[in-house]
Amino acid sequence: MTINVVCEMRVNSTEDPDILRAVMNKFVPGEIREDQRSTGRFFYLMTEGLDALGYFADWVRNQSLLDTVRNRFLRNIENETLTTIYFNRNTAVLDKLILLDYEDDPPLGPMSIQIIASDATELMEAIDQIAPSTIEGETMSDEQKKEYFKRLQEKKKSRKKKKMKKSDSDVLDLS
Repeated sequence: MTINVVCEMRVNSTEDPDILRAVMNKFVPGEIREDQRSTGRFFYLMTEGLDALGYFADWVRNQSLLDTVRNRFLRNIENETLTTIYFNRNTAVLDKLILLDYEDDPPLGPMSIQIIASDATELMEAIDQIAPSTIEGETMSDEQKKEYFKRLQEKKKSRKKKKMKKSDSDVLDLS
């Protein structure tokens, strides 16, 4: 499995760069680099393998955020091989995880973690490893997942049939 992890955040002139580096390395250990862009100064790091997200995954579990983080990763998938999660880095300094949407604009900017995989299956395996599916807070087995998705599909079909019946009964006979 070839997974790359990228973590980045904008560095504002009012912030202590050492604190930002410490927060970033708390989530994703590695060599932090600096980049000057048209939108400002940024810290970023790139690493290979999901082991780099071990602390982040533990943190997600300890704060009981598996479903929330999983849903954000799934919602933000691009091109089937990349997903990003954004969170408030100010609260991260205080060991709190507040997730953000891309459109959110916190005063000092978000921190992001990107997972890049070589294919869609690999990306899903990575998401499963970081934030597995749960039922009532308990991690689902593969068999439970199959059953759960089977029930979802059946509910979807049932709703579709009801809609079709309703639309058929709504048709007026103009003869």
